[in-house]
Amino acid sequence: MPKGLSGKLKMDSGKDATLAKQTPPVGGAESGPAGPEIVKPEPAKPAAGKPSSATPAATAVGPSKGEPVKPQSKKGPSWFWWTVAILFALLYAWDLFEALANMFGVSDQLNWLNEFREQNGLNTVAIPWVPLVINVALPIVVYFLSLFVSRKRNVGVLAIVLLCGLGVVAAGSLSLAELVGLLAR
Repeated sequence: MPKGLSGKLKMDSGKDATLAKQTPPVGGAESGPAGPEIVKPEPAKPAAGKPSSATPAATAVGPSKGEPVKPQSKKGPSWFWWTVAILFALLYAWDLFEALANMFGVSDQLNWLNEFREQNGLNTVAIPWVPLVINVALPIVVYFLSLFVSRKRNVGVLAIVLLCGLGVVAAGSLSLAELVGLLAR
């Protein structure tokens, strides 16, 4: 390796690696380098007579004025995507309402049952708050997780994922309701 060259790689804004080459000392003195010189790799040129397909889209020339063509950005979700998401949000809100009604209804019912048990000298039953709170959080978490999973998909995939999420919420709610019933005995 020639004197004065450094083999260090330097990252240029996270896209490509460049080789930092230090210039040799002036006059042969060993006092130190004059400073790094950044050498960027040049794009490969096509062979004579062959068109190049490796030309990046950002360097392509526009058809009329000779200006660079900008790559097209992808649009966000359509209004139909948002309509489907909002309609399913209403179904998930219904499950959330059921979970909230169960939480308040079960706690009131167990309080009434505990009063009866105290009057008759029986042991009281603790309110199972953990399954009740999980039952309330389940529709919210599954809905936003379904939206996250299908955020860059078409409307059909969104509807299928949200419908599967409703099935998960229904199965989870029934399981948690049964667990609360078993814990409240």
